[in-house]
Amino acid sequence: MLNTSISCEAINRQCCCFNMRKVTRAVTQYFDRFLEPAGVRATQFTLLVALFSTKGKTLTEIAETLVMDRTTLTRNLKPLEKTGLIATVVTLDKRSKAYVLTEKGEQIVEK
Repeated sequence: MLNTSISCEAINRQCCCFNMRKVTRAVTQYFDRFLEPAGVRATQFTLLVALFSTKGKTLTEIAETLVMDRTTLTRNLKPLEKTGLIATVVTLDKRSKAYVLTEKGEQIVEK
């Protein structure tokens, strides 16, 4: 049987991916504290910035820009739409929709 405490310690010391994920969580938590007065989290701010100064980006375009899975992106866009920070717009291709910042969303980014 594998001694899991030794294996976990070795992973913690040597695995770049494991440690990078820990670092990114710590950085996200740090920025969340500073973004709290604006009412958004760091992950939401990233989405708002991706839409800032555009006339609309499709789900695919946003996902490619942010290197995100479309399913995760959809789940993260819903609260922003619900709170009125983003809105959907019609595209030339009726099978897809695009997202834009609302005036309220632009104010949050500027804040």
